[in-house]
Amino acid sequence: MNEPNTSLERRVLILSPLGRDAELTRAVLAEGGMRGAICTDMMHLVRELNSGAGAILLSEEALMSETELYYLSELLARQQPWSD
Repeated sequence: MNEPNTSLERRVLILSPLGRDAELTRAVLAEGGMRGAICTDMMHLVRELNSGAGAILLSEEALMSETELYYLSELLARQQPWSD
Protein backbone atom coordinates (compact mmCIF):
# COMPACT_ATOMS: atom_id res chain seq x y z
CA MET A 1 0.00 0.00 0.00
CA ASN A 2 1.36 3.43 -0.92
CA GLU A 3 1.89 5.94 1.85
CA PRO A 4 0.16 9.27 1.19
CA ASN A 5 2.54 12.10 0.42
CA THR A 6 1.90 14.18 3.52
CA SER A 7 4.02 16.99 2.12
CA LEU A 8 1.59 17.42 -0.77
CA GLU A 9 -1.45 16.87 1.46
CA ARG A 10 -0.33 19.86 3.56
CA ARG A 11 0.28 22.07 0.52
CA VAL A 12 -2.30 24.74 -0.24
CA LEU A 13 -2.27 26.39 -3.66
CA ILE A 14 -3.05 30.09 -3.40
CA LEU A 15 -4.38 32.20 -6.27
CA SER A 16 -5.03 35.76 -5.19
CA PRO A 17 -3.71 38.09 -7.88
CA LEU A 18 -4.19 41.50 -6.24
CA GLY A 19 -1.97 43.21 -3.71
CA ARG A 20 -0.15 41.20 -1.08
CA ASP A 21 -3.05 38.88 -0.24
CA ALA A 22 -1.29 35.76 -1.49
CA GLU A 23 1.89 36.50 0.46
CA LEU A 24 -0.05 37.23 3.65
CA THR A 25 -2.14 34.09 3.22
CA ARG A 26 0.99 31.99 2.78
CA ALA A 27 2.42 33.46 6.00
CA VAL A 28 -0.74 32.63 7.96
CA LEU A 29 -0.75 29.08 6.60
CA ALA A 30 2.91 28.65 7.58
CA GLU A 31 2.07 29.65 11.15
CA GLY A 32 -0.41 26.77 11.19
CA GLY A 33 2.09 24.25 9.82
CA MET A 34 0.74 24.29 6.26
CA ARG A 35 2.77 24.97 3.15
CA GLY A 36 1.33 27.62 0.85
CA ALA A 37 2.34 27.78 -2.79
CA ILE A 38 1.49 31.02 -4.58
CA CYS A 39 0.23 30.64 -8.15
CA THR A 40 0.46 33.55 -10.58
CA ASP A 41 -2.61 32.68 -12.65
CA MET A 42 -5.17 29.93 -13.21
CA MET A 43 -2.98 27.99 -15.65
CA HIS A 44 -0.17 28.01 -13.08
CA LEU A 45 -2.63 26.71 -10.48
CA VAL A 46 -3.77 23.91 -12.80
CA ARG A 47 -0.15 22.85 -13.47
CA GLU A 48 0.65 22.88 -9.75
CA LEU A 49 -2.48 20.93 -8.86
CA ASN A 50 -1.41 18.21 -11.27
CA SER A 51 1.65 17.80 -9.01
CA GLY A 52 -0.59 17.48 -5.97
CA ALA A 53 -2.07 19.61 -3.22
CA GLY A 54 -4.37 19.24 -0.26
CA ALA A 55 -6.46 22.29 -1.10
CA ILE A 56 -6.72 25.38 -3.25
CA LEU A 57 -7.55 28.85 -2.02
CA LEU A 58 -8.92 31.35 -4.53
CA SER A 59 -9.86 34.98 -4.08
CA GLU A 60 -12.88 36.40 -5.85
CA GLU A 61 -10.56 38.39 -8.12
CA ALA A 62 -9.04 35.15 -9.39
CA LEU A 63 -12.38 34.23 -10.96
CA MET A 64 -13.23 37.43 -12.79
CA SER A 65 -12.94 36.18 -16.37
CA GLU A 66 -14.81 33.49 -18.25
CA THR A 67 -11.49 31.97 -19.25
CA GLU A 68 -10.46 31.54 -15.61
CA LEU A 69 -13.83 30.00 -14.79
CA TYR A 70 -13.49 27.61 -17.74
CA TYR A 71 -10.09 26.36 -16.58
CA LEU A 72 -11.33 25.94 -13.02
CA SER A 73 -14.44 24.03 -14.13
CA GLU A 74 -12.31 21.74 -16.32
CA LEU A 75 -10.00 21.13 -13.37
CA LEU A 76 -12.88 20.28 -11.05
CA ALA A 77 -14.50 18.00 -13.62
CA ARG A 78 -11.33 15.87 -13.67
CA GLN A 79 -11.34 15.29 -9.91
CA GLN A 80 -12.01 11.83 -8.52
CA PRO A 81 -15.54 11.46 -7.11
CA TRP A 82 -14.21 10.95 -3.55
CA SER A 83 -12.55 14.39 -3.59
CA ASP A 84 -15.83 16.32 -3.73
